[in-house]
Amino acid sequence: MVLSHTSDEHEWFKNSKKQDANKYSDWYVWTDGNPNTPPNNWLSVFGGSSWKWHDERNQFYLHNFLTSQPDLNFHNEEVQQQMLDEIEYWLKFGVDGFRFDVINFLYHDSALRDNPAKDPKLVRPLGFNKDNPYGLQIHKYDNTQPETLEYLSRIRKVLDKYDAISVGEIVSENPLNVVGEYANDQRLHMAYCFEFLSEDFNFSDTNKIVDQFFHNNPNSWPCWSFSNHDSMRIASRVNKPSREIMQKLMELKGNICIYQGEELGLQETEVQFKDLQDPFGKNFWPEFKGRDGCRTPMPWNSNEINLGFSEKKSWLPVNPDYAPKSVEQQKQNPDSMLNYTKELIEQRKRGFATQ
Repeated sequence: MVLSHTSDEHEWFKNSKKQDANKYSDWYVWTDGNPNTPPNNWLSVFGGSSWKWHDERNQFYLHNFLTSQPDLNFHNEEVQQQMLDEIEYWLKFGVDGFRFDVINFLYHDSALRDNPAKDPKLVRPLGFNKDNPYGLQIHKYDNTQPETLEYLSRIRKVLDKYDAISVGEIVSENPLNVVGEYANDQRLHMAYCFEFLSEDFNFSDTNKIVDQFFHNNPNSWPCWSFSNHDSMRIASRVNKPSREIMQKLMELKGNICIYQGEELGLQETEVQFKDLQDPFGKNFWPEFKGRDGCRTPMPWNSNEINLGFSEKKSWLPVNPDYAPKSVEQQKQNPDSMLNYTKELIEQRKRGFATQ
């Protein structure tokens, strides 16, 4: 669930961008300025300034991601309550819980102070590509603000009414520290970050990182993952057999997430520029080819069109190299990666992960 921003096609934003004052005027982050001079140096994760001038309102609006994703103003109490109501709306339908997208991006510094510069030697690509100027700032003022902690407690009270669970996504300067702050019995149930998803991840450091996390945050609870929809597949990032990678993930203390295709041992797909859909990749090509390589269709059946994913043209191209690793083929092989993963899951359920 995305709380921090909406589409620019949302009715709230369509009303907020009007010059005439209305209920939604302050629901987004607007500020005065010269059309050619953003109010500060904040950068979008996806490239360029995080401010866009809007001619109709004659002000800038904040977008930490795409220009089509304006940020909500969580300093507005009506926005705070509205998003709690949105959570409860779905809980009443019986959902079991939520994965909260970039949950540390709810609040911004209301004084709009410039972010400090970062030493290029200290840049770590945690949730963004290594060549992205976003990494050259210390993101002190545009996200991970102290007000977020109190709001997470309010979210938790709503979740507890329905015995629902939550996992938060963290993209921040010191992600493991933020996970430690955000995930406990008063806030989120668990949280994950890009510590194991980054381009510079050293697989041999896994246990040390996990042990250090619990040493520093004994009352917190993480959710670990080696791959997801925003990062290159782990099988293409580390020079290790897929079985060894999966076994390591299953051994970790905390909750874990398996990204679709990890259980099959899938590698990253090389997506040509003409087939790209990801705006992130289009903005930084060719130094960064985007996230589409981990998002290509799942290979279900090697004997069917598009490997069983769809009879129609898919949003992203099907990787023909996935055919020998299809679900249908691996199900029939007792020694396959898929069946090995199933065995590990059963072992974990029986208490395999006790470290």
